[in-house]
Amino acid sequence: MPIRLIHVSDTHLSRTHGYFTDNWRAFKAEMEAAPPDALVHGGDLSFNGPVAEGDLAFAAGEMASLGIPHRVISGNHDLPEEAAQMAALRDMLGTRGKRPVMLFMHMPPFDMDPDDPTRTTSVIPHPGRAALLDICVANGVKVICCGHLHIYRQMRHRGIRIIWAPATAMSTSSAACANAAASPAPAMWSGR
Repeated sequence: MPIRLIHVSDTHLSRTHGYFTDNWRAFKAEMEAAPPDALVHGGDLSFNGPVAEGDLAFAAGEMASLGIPHRVISGNHDLPEEAAQMAALRDMLGTRGKRPVMLFMHMPPFDMDPDDPTRTTSVIPHPGRAALLDICVANGVKVICCGHLHIYRQMRHRGIRIIWAPATAMSTSSAACANAAASPAPAMWSGR
C-alpha cells in the first residue's frame, strides 16, 4: 500500500526567538489540511538546542502537536554530531535485508563535487565522505535526503538520488514555493 512521506528540514523553532514562527504555522496548517502518513524532520528542528535546552523542548512539543508519526534527525542547531554515526549506519544497513533504503541525514554528503577537499561546515567533511558514499552504494541506499544548506536541489551520484530539502524556516509561503518548480517546501514522496 502506498504511503505519503513528508521530509522537512531546518525549522529553527524557539519559544524565545520566534523569527520563524509564521513559517511554522503555515507548515502546520498544511499538515493539518492534508496529513501525511509519516514525517521525517531532517535536522535543525530547534534554533539553538546545544545551548538552550528550552529550544529543544519547545521544538519537540511543536512536532508532537502535529499528531503525525514522525522521526527527527539531529542537526547542528540541535545536538553536536557523534563520531559513532558511521559505524551505527553500517550496522543498521546490515539488517535491512533486500529492502531499498532512504537515508535521512542533516548535512549533505557533498555540495556539487564529491571529490572537493575544501574544508567546510556545509557538508560532510571530505575524509569521511567517500566512506559514507561507499557504505550507501554497497548497502542498497536508493535515496539520501538531507537539509542544512537551506536550498532545494536534486542530483544523482553513483545511482543514488540525493535530495536537499529547503529550509522551512526560510520559506516565504507555500503558494510561492508551489509556483516555483525548483523549490518545493516541504519535500513529499508517495510510493511503496
